[in-house]
Amino acid sequence: MLRIRQTQTDALKEQVYLDFIKRLDAYLQSEVPEHRNIPQDERYQLIDALITIAGSYGLETEEHASIYVLSAWLCGFDFDERNPDVATRLGNANYTADEKSEWLTAWLEGQAKPS
Repeated sequence: MLRIRQTQTDALKEQVYLDFIKRLDAYLQSEVPEHRNIPQDERYQLIDALITIAGSYGLETEEHASIYVLSAWLCGFDFDERNPDVATRLGNANYTADEKSEWLTAWLEGQAKPS
């Protein structure tokens, strides 16, 4: 019988997570030019911190976390604190992660429209 040690599964999870950060970093570099001006280690730390915040709102899948990270990168890292509607919606446990993610996508698109 094949046995997989906890250290092996932990190492695999860590590698999958790092791969996600790298993919998200590459996407941000292509979409947000000023992202490239930040040293790589610092970018990875910022992305990691934003993924953690996204998780605190229940946005735990790569898709959901990516939307949160992109919103933060485009609107400011504290965009959720500065926008009561965002904080209220994301913090509301009555909404699913899919509903929060869809709402956040629509909110972000609304921020891009000219006034």
